[in-house]
Amino acid sequence: VVEVKQEENAQEPPDWLFDDDDKKRVVEDEGEKISIDDETIIKLMVLGDKQGRKNLVSRWKELDSYLGHPTFGDVIALIKDGKPYLVTKDVIILEYDLQKLADKLNVKQNQKNASEVFTHMLGKDVFVYALSRNETVRLFQAYNNLKQISKLPKANEIKIDLKEFK
Repeated sequence: VVEVKQEENAQEPPDWLFDDDDKKRVVEDEGEKISIDDETIIKLMVLGDKQGRKNLVSRWKELDSYLGHPTFGDVIALIKDGKPYLVTKDVIILEYDLQKLADKLNVKQNQKNASEVFTHMLGKDVFVYALSRNETVRLFQAYNNLKQISKLPKANEIKIDLKEFK
């Protein structure tokens, strides 16, 4: 008699993995892209939640389990190609090594599907955006320049309407 031992760390897959939704989310290569200006990104950097980012990074490996998901698998593969760069209460910005991948995630339909994945994963509605490594370096430098001359906006004075980007 062979006994099968279950790993003590084995996690139960989430309910949404097995839903009956047979409408596969396809990753679009082209389409209308979302674009967020530098000023808004810098405001989001001011609002950034370091602990929220750490929490997301610690859960990033969970996405590996869902790469074969019949509905979200392709979208999750695209998400996994990036890494969390910035997390706020309502926004997740991912960083990609290649501009082409960042552009692909920023296609409106792909962004909507990526947001849906994070809604399931985090239990809250979030807006997802992508930047290339070159963009994050440039924006971080701009952020630091503003910080050095005390020109960063105050966090409590920042108002961002995400509807204009959706």
